[in-house]
Amino acid sequence: MPPINQSYLISRTVKIAAGMLVFILLVIPGRAYPDDMENSLVRVMVTSQGFDAFMPWQKTDPAVRQGYGYLIGTNRVLTIAQLVRNHTLIELQESLSGEKYTATVELSDKDANLAVLKIADSARMPRLVPLGLAEKVLKDSPVQIVQFNDTDGISRSSGTIVEISVADLPAGLGGVLAFTALADMNVNGQGAVVLHSNKVAGLIMWYDHNTRMGTLLPYPVLRHFIDDMAQPVYRGFAGAGFSWAPLVDPAERRYLKVDRLPGGIVVLKVRSGTGAAKSLLPQDVILEWDNCAVDKLGFYKDSEFGRLAFPYLIKGHRYPGDLVNAKIVRNGEIKAVSVEMTRRTDDQLLIPDNTSGEQAAYLADGGFLIRELTGDYLRAYGEGWNSSADARLVHLYLTSADKPERPGDRVVIMSHVLPDPINVSYQHLRDQVITHINGDPVRNIDDVFTLVERDKGLRSFRLLSMSIDIILDQATLEEANKRIMRTYQIPHLRFKQTAKASEEDDTKPGKK
Repeated sequence: MPPINQSYLISRTVKIAAGMLVFILLVIPGRAYPDDMENSLVRVMVTSQGFDAFMPWQKTDPAVRQGYGYLIGTNRVLTIAQLVRNHTLIELQESLSGEKYTATVELSDKDANLAVLKIADSARMPRLVPLGLAEKVLKDSPVQIVQFNDTDGISRSSGTIVEISVADLPAGLGGVLAFTALADMNVNGQGAVVLHSNKVAGLIMWYDHNTRMGTLLPYPVLRHFIDDMAQPVYRGFAGAGFSWAPLVDPAERRYLKVDRLPGGIVVLKVRSGTGAAKSLLPQDVILEWDNCAVDKLGFYKDSEFGRLAFPYLIKGHRYPGDLVNAKIVRNGEIKAVSVEMTRRTDDQLLIPDNTSGEQAAYLADGGFLIRELTGDYLRAYGEGWNSSADARLVHLYLTSADKPERPGDRVVIMSHVLPDPINVSYQHLRDQVITHINGDPVRNIDDVFTLVERDKGLRSFRLLSMSIDIILDQATLEEANKRIMRTYQIPHLRFKQTAKASEEDDTKPGKK
């Protein structure tokens, strides 16, 4: 066998390796993802425990949720507010690492469904690098969806923006600008980062595994939230304080004297205590808002995204306190008005949503459980709550939740009856609206407590559906209450909410 020429083998090996490298570079496209994505995306692990909507003195079983967030500053992570709601513990995890780091909620805004988490010990996460926001993403733009895979490494999939619209937020929180993306791989958690040209195009809010469609909060909403948080006082997202409807019917347009005009929507009701209450009236027809013409269906032409629903002109472009010019028709006369933007809060609503999951104030005298109606109470009936909960309460919530006659008005209900000998024959009653306590009208749960304290107990209450008073036997009430507390393990028959600041208070000053 002839001796091996080592110089020839080395030369041959180098040529083969060079040829393979050229082939790989020609076949495999360049990465469309930032090299530091592994150092920007974190898994958000949340342990949560809320209060039972039907037994408000009890807590629900602890639940565990997982999603994502990304770094926006030295020790701050942006994520979806719904992911961290009712949390008792929040932990963050870097990619390719099993180690967990605790975090707290620094700011949460239900009007945007966004939250900022503060890393408790940022020195322990030195690899993290902030990501910037995209500048312009339009329909049909290609995107990449970034998440963790089964090995805790970074997984990337391709997608396309297929729709840009104003969509309802979860839990009845109103509309917001939203993108819909079609993905080529399933998304495994809320808050998954969507990239365009190596910058953040949005965060996934929810995802449908059947259609592979994901709805994301896009970069304009994220930018509004992040920029506002950097201010000394967080202002939030604007509201106008009125409800409206499309104006298509020819007869109605003639009645409102706008049949010869090309567009316009009709104001249905204005909410007291808002800027709209000072400038608008029911049956005003809005022709223009913020220098944009509004068509009969309530759409306008956005300079960036094209035809969008009218609410984005309010929530997407303005802050609370801004003055907006509008052109309206009132009694057949075209007028120019200015409307001050306000911020919708739960305490302004007839039926609050209670998205923060606070414990409901309640009274349980005689086993009659009395409380205020809230959005989270109705949603506690399950996924099909709008058909399984009481139809009258659902209708009231869907049509009048933001329409109190006076500030402070609420819907007081007797949610159900805790069976006991003192309330026999009433145990079938549930979800009944209460109008009077001890003979006097009530507007909210505070009125209930005031009257019960005045009369040293619950003596009677009147149901809207029956228009008669249900009388409690005072001679046996005290003993019955003791029995009910033992049977149903109720620590207190009356619970009042106390005003207190929480780490999720979305009115506190923002911090960089």
